[in-house]
Order: sequence, then structure tokens, then C-alpha cells
Amino acid sequence: MQYALWALVLARLLVPVNLPAADFSVLTAAAPVIGAEEDQTLYLQPVLQTISAPEDASPLLAAPSDARFAAMGPPSSDNTRTVTDENQVTRQTKYRRQIDLGAILRPIWYGGMGCMALWLIVSNLRFWRMLRRRRLPLELEGCRRPAYLVEEGLVSPCLFGLFRPAVYLTPAALEDQEGLLHVLAHEEAHARQGDPLWALLRGVCLAVYWFDPLVRLAARAAKEDCELSCDELALRALGEEERVPYGRTLLRLIPVKGSARDALLTATTMTSDKRRLKERIARIAEGRKMKRAALLAALTAAAVVCAVTFTGCVTAEPSVRPDAPAAPEADAPEPPAPSDASPPPADTEGGPPEEEPALTIPLSDLMPYEPIPVEVLPAETPSPGHHGEKHHQEADDRHRLGGGCHTTDRCGTFAWSCGGNVYVSSHDLLMSSYPSDYFLCFPEQEYQEEEFTGLFGYDGVRISYHGDLNSYEYGPINDYYVFEERESGTAVYLLARVYGTPQMTDLDGDGVMELVSGDFGWGLVFQRDGLLYNVDIGSLLQEHWPEASYVEPYGWDAGGRYLIFLGLVPDRESPELQVTAWRRAFFDGENLLVYGRRRDAARHMALELQAPAAVLDAAREVVRAEFEARRADAGAEDGPAWDDYCVTDLRPAYPAEGDLLPEGLDIAVYRLGYEFHTSAPEQVVLAGGIYVDEDGWAGGFGADGPGYLLFRRLEDGTCVYLDSMGCEAGPGSPAFARRANEILAAHDLPQIPVPAV
Repeated sequence: MQYALWALVLARLLVPVNLPAADFSVLTAAAPVIGAEEDQTLYLQPVLQTISAPEDASPLLAAPSDARFAAMGPPSSDNTRTVTDENQVTRQTKYRRQIDLGAILRPIWYGGMGCMALWLIVSNLRFWRMLRRRRLPLELEGCRRPAYLVEEGLVSPCLFGLFRPAVYLTPAALEDQEGLLHVLAHEEAHARQGDPLWALLRGVCLAVYWFDPLVRLAARAAKEDCELSCDELALRALGEEERVPYGRTLLRLIPVKGSARDALLTATTMTSDKRRLKERIARIAEGRKMKRAALLAALTAAAVVCAVTFTGCVTAEPSVRPDAPAAPEADAPEPPAPSDASPPPADTEGGPPEEEPALTIPLSDLMPYEPIPVEVLPAETPSPGHHGEKHHQEADDRHRLGGGCHTTDRCGTFAWSCGGNVYVSSHDLLMSSYPSDYFLCFPEQEYQEEEFTGLFGYDGVRISYHGDLNSYEYGPINDYYVFEERESGTAVYLLARVYGTPQMTDLDGDGVMELVSGDFGWGLVFQRDGLLYNVDIGSLLQEHWPEASYVEPYGWDAGGRYLIFLGLVPDRESPELQVTAWRRAFFDGENLLVYGRRRDAARHMALELQAPAAVLDAAREVVRAEFEARRADAGAEDGPAWDDYCVTDLRPAYPAEGDLLPEGLDIAVYRLGYEFHTSAPEQVVLAGGIYVDEDGWAGGFGADGPGYLLFRRLEDGTCVYLDSMGCEAGPGSPAFARRANEILAAHDLPQIPVPAV
């Protein structure tokens, strides 16, 4: 029965259709999750997973039972946008996501499937050829199948052949008559069960699902159950008195080794490791019988599993608006009130321009959320294995947190580790300004903490660590915690979770900080009328800008209070040409206001650039020389005709805080960005990071041109230009330091340190 149940797994893996749809189907339950992953990338995780902890301890992040985080961000939409113009002509535009993972992964899956299928065929043909060349026919009394002797190359007796299976024996199997009878009974059991065919189907599953380790484990377990089943059938034919001699025969004939190399063979060869062979022999000796109650339970479980996994997905319209707020729980504690600390002054320099925006995206239909209460451990919780003793270790006795339960020292803080988590006292971890009557729990990994103030009127602590951002990206995760003192202890709340590099800035100029991230998810968390909201800006821009086939963030400008992003759009003159369209997105508290690129320049220099006069002059001269050289090369090679140039970026790049310079050396390195203009954008080769925008300006030349400018600073603060550098390797890399040292050596100046690789 145990072996027969594997037929259900084979059917589910190999049958490409479902039974009629049902409400209780696994696919029905997974449909909302799959839809959310396909439609948008959520900036804040909808549900926080519970972190495992010892049985006698409570986890830190208990998953909330309400849905307050379940719909943070805009409601998902399909990939169709309908627009009616002023002539009442309706157009429907179909657009795609930025990255179509299906288009990338499907060829990889099919390619791996083809390789595995070829391996399945070749390995069995080679095995069949070996048997044909080395086999000697045998006449065995009582054997119902053709029998052959194979003196070398066969690890154990086996049955091979789909339509006319034959028994292949090793010399060891013919040493005594009793062992031969045991082997023939075992191989006859394989033939009665049709195991060569089942082995072929297992091989097909391994070829189709070559990437799935669970399928490989299932195939291995099914093969072991196959052998156990044949043992029982053979002993039923031989008699109960043959159990011990039959077990001795197996011990003598089965090689003890791994079996991964013959996973795709349809032969019933037998190999095993010591543990599994011991278990198999024990089962033979004990002669276990399945009770009727166990049989009934197994059949019932199999029927339930088939009902929920073989049925299709029910697609039904929701009975309520998907963005309607969930009713709060009656027992949910109130989040702490914002602190009385005065917010930082508003940034009055930036903000949206006076003219009308090119695009207004309303943020009026978002679902608010509340800070999530976080469960903590009381300070008197004993550490497992140490009988509750609070053990402090000196800094020089620190050690890495291992797999067992033990205490350790982290910057003078009492902590203990168990079950993949580390439990840290809040006293030093969250700095001295916060209560210390509890432990916080984190996955066992490196993390950092930092206080924050004035975020939506709250003060608290940001905990940063690395983890899975989604199913294919790994990066920084930032949790923002706030605290409230109560008579029963300290209440802790998770205010927000931000993926990527976070940034607090006052985007709408109202004196309250918003929380943004421009390098993953383009997230925006803001407060309106005392409620918190989360926005996935990337999904909104993709939805409201269907002309762009690709949208990508370039980063937040804190001073200007806007997000710089770009999209690939058809060129106005040549629609078949995809050009870069730069945009700026502002947040005014109610909407996202999208404007075109601001290009204010004088004397070939963007007006917003701030640098000493000597640096500006050097940058202009370097870009002018590069422009003249490229214009000459383009004319000689019939390339694009460049007719203007502009310095677009000039900012300090080195040294940064923490970079040590040798005594007697004061240098400055500026990052240089520039663009050239052409009236023939179709002639620009878009390779190596080069782009052309919708106004004919091309940029991205730093990969094979000057990307950094190196200056020496004199005692009076004057900057003296030394030379330019390419930007293949940035500050902090060995290549950058070596190139800078070449320039410094040419001017008889001290060298900067070269970082280790």
C-alpha cells in the first residue's frame, strides 16, 4: 500500500490537466497570492512571518491576525489600459511588466528538460548495450523469465526490459542455491509489479522537474518503497521461515554505496547506504503488518489530498471592494501616540515646479494600515541550557552564534541563541534611551541598529539586516520599531518595513518625514489625516504610463524632493526607435505629480551643479575636449553628428567619511556626468550604457571616457586639476586606487592606500 500511494504523486506530476474546479482546491487558495505576485511587487510585505523560537518562548514577530498589512499599496490591476481622447476615440493598450520572468525561465526549464531526457535515454541505452555484450544465457529451474549471467559491470542482480523483462544475475548470486531462490523470488516480484515501467515514469518526472529537489527526494523514497514492497512479495512466496536467510542474502548481494548515479536507470539494480540497508533488514526481520485502521487512515488521507490537489482553481469576483479596510480586532492594542518631539523643519528649497504636471496620479483609493503590535520576551526569560543565568562575556571572548543554545556577548549585551534565532536584551541593542525590560528576537545573522526621530511623529529604532526581497533577489531589509511604556511593560510596534536602501525626507514640505526607497520597489510610506499608507510607485507609473515599455528608478533627490526615473518610449520622429524619457515624480500629500526633465544650462553646464569654480571650469574643459574628439571620430566613421555638449553631473566621490589619506596629501575626486546632442539619434549605438533621450541628448559615455576628475586641494582651499579617470571601477576599489596613484605619482604626490580585493 505504501508503494502504491506513489502512483498518486506520479499522476499529479505527469497529468497536465485538472479535475473540475473546487472551492477547497489548493490552486484556489493560492490564486490571490499568485495574482499579487504577477500584478505588482509589494513594497512592504503583506504579512510578517512568525519567527521560530523554542517551545517555552514566544516568537518576536507574531503574524497579525488582521489584514491591516494585507493590502498596503495600490490595488492590483490587469495589464490593459483604456484611454478615450478628445475625439471620443477609444484606444486599449496592452503592456507588460518590466521583467517577464516567465520568458526568461521557461527556455531554461525546457533546456534542462531536454538535457535530462537525453541523459535518460542515453544512460539506459548504454546499460542495455553493456548487458547485451556481456550476458551469458542461463537455464534455471523455476524461473519464468529469461535469465542471464553478467560476470562484470553489474552491481547487483536486476530485472531490465519494458516489454519482455529479463533477469540478470551476478556471479555472487549463483554461489548457493538458497541465495539464488531468494534473488529469483525478488526479481519475480519486480516483474509482477511492473517496476521497470514505474522506474521509467520516475525518470520522466526527474527529467521534467529537474530543478526541484523535492521531486528527487520523492523518486528516491519511491524506489526504496519499491524494494520494501518486493521484499514482502518475495517472502510471501518463499514463506515466513525464510525471513532471516532472505535478509542474509540481501546483506551479501547489495553493495553499500550511494545510488544517485543510477537514478534514471529503469533497471531494478539495488544499492543502499548503511542506514537504509539496516532499516530494510530490520523490517524484514520484524515482519510488520499494516493494521486495518492504519490502512483506512492512509486511504482517507490519500482521498483528501487528491481532492485538494487534483482539482482546478475557482475564479470568483470578490464580494467586497479589494481595497476596503478590514475591521480591526476588538482586542488589538492601540498603537502608541506620536512623540512630542518637534519634527525637523520643512525643506523649502525643493518641491514641484509652478507649471502643470504632464501626469497626475491620484493616491485617494489606498488602503491605510496601522503599526503592528510585536510580541516580545520578558527580561527574566531564562536562556535554554544555562538555567536562567544571565551570563556576560568580555568583548575578547566573543564568538559566532552557532547552532546550539548558548549565551554570547554582542557589544557587552547579554544574549542567547537557539533554533536559528538570537534573543538580544533591549538595553544596549536599542540604545540607552529606550526601556530594557524585554528581549527582541532576530534570525541568526548580522544586523545593525540605528535610532530615528520624527518619522510620522514617531521616534524609534531601525533594525537593518539582509534577506530575500522576493523570489529571486536578496538585499537589505529595514524594520522600523516604536515603543510605548505601559504598567504591564513595554509595548513594541512595527511601524514599517522597507526593502532596499531607505531614506527619510519631507517630500510635500509639511514638516513630516516620509519614508522612501528608490532602489527596490520604489516604495513610498506616508501619513495622511493621522493614517499611514504605502505606495508601490513602480506599479503606478507602469499603469499610468503605458507608452513606456520599461520603467526604472534613478534615485531620490532629497533637496529637490522628487524621484528621478526613466522609461523607454518610441521616438517622436522614428517610432521604431526606443529612446530614454527622463521624468521627475513629486508627492504633494495627495497625488504623484510627474514632470518632464528639467534642462537648465548655461555655458554647457547644468545650472543646478554646485562645485568650486576651478572644478566647474575643469569639468567643462574635459567634456569639451571629449566632445571634439568624439565629433572628429564620428565624422571619420560616418557616425552621429554631435552638435552640442553639456556637463550634467558633478559631485564629490572621494574621499568620503572614513577614507584615510596619507599625511601631506589633500585631494578631491569628483564624479563627472555629461551628454552630447545629435540631430540623428538613430545613428547612436546604444551599447555599454549609452542612451539617447527624447530630445536627442545622448549620455552614458563614462565607461570609455572620463568619469572622474582628480584634484589637489591647496591650503587656501583652491582646487588644482590633476587628471581624469575612467569609471569602470569606482571609489573604494583596488583598480580605482591604482589609477589614482598613477596620477599622483606623475605629480610627485603621496599615494593613497589600495584596498584589499
